[in-house]
Amino acid sequence: MMRQNLWCLVVLIMAPVALAEPDREVSGRMVESTSWDGTIVVKQTVTVVPGAVLTIGPGTRVVFHKGSCLVVEGRLLAEGGEKTRIHFELAKGVLPGEWSGLVIRPESLQVGPSKLTGCQVSGAAVGITLESDGAAHHQVVDCRFENCSDVGILVAGASRALVKDNQVIGCGSAAGKICGGIVLDESRYALVQGNTITDCRRFGIVVNDGDLNRIKSNKIQSIAGKPRSTEGMGICIQAGSNRNLVLSNHVTGCNYNCIVIYSRENQVIDNDVGNSPDGMGLAGRNCRGNIVRDNRISRGWWSTLYVTSMARDNVLYNNVVYGGDGGITTRAAGPNLWENCHFYNHNSQGHVVLMGTGIATFRRCTLKTNGPHHLSLEYGSHARVIDCNFDKQRVVFGKGTGESNFVEWLHTVEVSVVDAESDRPVPGAMVRIESERDSNRQMSAETKQGGRAAFEVLETVIRKNGTHDVTPHRVVVAAKGYESGNLSEVEVRERMQLTVRLRPSVGGPATNRSP
Repeated sequence: MMRQNLWCLVVLIMAPVALAEPDREVSGRMVESTSWDGTIVVKQTVTVVPGAVLTIGPGTRVVFHKGSCLVVEGRLLAEGGEKTRIHFELAKGVLPGEWSGLVIRPESLQVGPSKLTGCQVSGAAVGITLESDGAAHHQVVDCRFENCSDVGILVAGASRALVKDNQVIGCGSAAGKICGGIVLDESRYALVQGNTITDCRRFGIVVNDGDLNRIKSNKIQSIAGKPRSTEGMGICIQAGSNRNLVLSNHVTGCNYNCIVIYSRENQVIDNDVGNSPDGMGLAGRNCRGNIVRDNRISRGWWSTLYVTSMARDNVLYNNVVYGGDGGITTRAAGPNLWENCHFYNHNSQGHVVLMGTGIATFRRCTLKTNGPHHLSLEYGSHARVIDCNFDKQRVVFGKGTGESNFVEWLHTVEVSVVDAESDRPVPGAMVRIESERDSNRQMSAETKQGGRAAFEVLETVIRKNGTHDVTPHRVVVAAKGYESGNLSEVEVRERMQLTVRLRPSVGGPATNRSP
């Protein structure tokens, strides 16, 4: 037993002792390509000069002191793994925001784009800034940014940046600044996809003066701001940021609004938003020509979908709204088109509200509400309601309304013109529909190849002093080679399909004039 213990003692004495690799301090200009591993301490700003490449190995810790940052004018390759993440973090005693962050600012694109994967950046002012005057194609993928005082990820003037599958947590704080989770500033063609942004302040994702960017499949929740203020937006496309795509994002729990558009010709498609005061909004004189479709908006408690402040010529269709005090609200905006939209305000009294010179057309929209009203007008607003389930008896004229405010109530009338002998459609026939009460109200169209023409026909005009019917209508049809045909006393009270049968004329070409 004694010999065995002595042998173990000898083995322990002879075994090599693993010594911790000492921390490496770096500062100043890095003029040659180099690699970092282990623990790197940055006490002053490090600049990677143009042409040089900094490679950071998996599992490396880069510790930043107050006032320091890493500026890359060449190229940065920091590629960690799921269990060997690269950490960019605060030195002991340094407060969040007291180190500037990572700045990728290549002066030449010949060295190629910078790439970060599997990294974690903590406590910077701006976690990472991607800059470039050309198509740099910088990549930030599967990284984590937390507690950055201004911005988690900033794309500033770079083209075609890829920001994908990152986590951004607790970033943004300065009121009055463009801050928050991910900021695209003067950038084009960026792809921001699959990121999770939580507990940030002011913005989840904001596009400022940037065109043709794609914001896809991101999950954004708990975006904070001052109570009862316009701070706290999930996704915001600022004025001057045009033709961007906002697709299939999930946004919830914002202080103000989940998605807001202030610019033109953007597409907002297939997003799922809710549990916020407002669900989705379009606002401002620059907000024109946007397409907002196939979105689901739920659990709002102000206006769940609104258009305001001179936004016009926007098309909103196939959107579904659940809940909210106002199913939709439009204020001092329009004309705008709402088509195939559905407002299901279960357990609330929400309805459609037009205020302050709001002008809107609703086509094939439905509304279900527990409230007493379907449509309310205030001040200079008016509307066209086409093939909707709105109830004429539940239209209300509120503050500031008079004879200049009105609702036009219309229905689609499809007229089929066929040969009376063969039942074949007659293309090229001229169809006119006119009110038998008001000769000034008439419209005409030519039948297409299938012998059909469609019209949106006015049933009545609703004003504060009551309804003013223009129905019944007369349908007059003329076609070359046929006797004219007509239908009289057509009561247009709902969507209709009419058929006019024409008899061939006798004695050669028709002499009937088109209406």
